[in-house]
Amino acid sequence: MIKMIFTDMDGTLLDDNGNLPPDFDATMARLKERGCRFCPASGRQYTALVSHMMDYFDDFAFISENGTCAFFRGEELFSYPIPGELVRQVARFANELPGAYPVLCAPTVAYVTEKWRPYTAAMDKFFTHHEFVDDLEQVVDDPEKYGHIVKIATAVAAGGTTLELTYPALRDRFEPELQVIHSSDFWTDIQMPGYNKGKAAIRMAEKFGIKAEECAAFGDFMNDFEMVRDVGMGVAVENAYVGLKEVADYIAPPNYEYGVTRTINKWLDEGLI
Repeated sequence: MIKMIFTDMDGTLLDDNGNLPPDFDATMARLKERGCRFCPASGRQYTALVSHMMDYFDDFAFISENGTCAFFRGEELFSYPIPGELVRQVARFANELPGAYPVLCAPTVAYVTEKWRPYTAAMDKFFTHHEFVDDLEQVVDDPEKYGHIVKIATAVAAGGTTLELTYPALRDRFEPELQVIHSSDFWTDIQMPGYNKGKAAIRMAEKFGIKAEECAAFGDFMNDFEMVRDVGMGVAVENAYVGLKEVADYIAPPNYEYGVTRTINKWLDEGLI
């Protein structure tokens, strides 16, 4: 019996225009009636997730920043900070990397420099609460003011792809001391090794007295790998990265055909939830 469902957002739950499925509310009502918990698990910022799902603030648990922090009803349940000196090293390196646009991510706010100013639309999509600073290192120098950094996201905001411009260089420079994740065609994420959406999902489920084998998870990209692999029912949507499909138990219809809610409703009809 499935008692908790985790899902990635972009490319998985949301369609290609960033919209929730049209039957989302009806599906969530059916899940609540069965006592099944729902948890968005995203590379997005917590506040960006809540802005999409404010009507469910009291019902949903939220895993944000690729599993490096988690919240329930506004309370931070856990987070995994990166040591300040490593944040400094990554910020310096990424800032000098051609085509790279770094973001320092604290649990509820992101920090960027003026080079991001022309791309605020992209920033607003993923980091609804962001602040401009003169220098990213000032964030490192004053953690009491700015908070602890749980993830460093690096975009290719001006064009190109992560595989062309950022991911290989960041991986070669910082692994294995840090975990470098190919999160999408446009984002490379850096966080502490061993912490990911999968570990966060299992820890979150435990907080509600639910076992990993009683969970399902949906994803589309490699930052969903551990989450899809490590729960009882791992699902890749049809449009998923091939490496994720290899560890999935089930392939759902693509995000643009609302595969997450279609699959959940199928399970509800079959009594699996």
